[in-house]
Amino acid sequence: MKNFFLIFLSSIFSTFIFASECNIKFTRIACKGMEVESYSKCPGGTKSCISSFDTGSVDACINLAISNCLNSRTDITKYKFIQVNFNGLSVNDGEDFCKNDQTYLDKDGAKKVYQTRVNYPHLKLDGDLCSAN
Repeated sequence: MKNFFLIFLSSIFSTFIFASECNIKFTRIACKGMEVESYSKCPGGTKSCISSFDTGSVDACINLAISNCLNSRTDITKYKFIQVNFNGLSVNDGEDFCKNDQTYLDKDGAKKVYQTRVNYPHLKLDGDLCSAN
């Protein structure tokens, strides 16, 4: 019984040591009048929410964050602001991962380039972000 207890404790301990918690905070900026639909992606319909993933590495966490910058609903969501924490530490000093062009791997491992102006073609210098507004 004592050996079983030690094995049980060591398995719990190793889980905490090797855990790789990737927390991605999504903040959506909705188009005028589209707040309910834009924010529906977060539990409770809130503007911001955090999703947790076990990615195995900080690079995989960053890759997942960048791949989530894509916005197919530009008439509903103006922009997605994404911040990342890995194992409790802020990655990239809390900067928005969607604001700059970046390279990431898609779900099949193919290298892709996320380009802000391609994914948000309606961005204008005057601050009007929505394609429909």
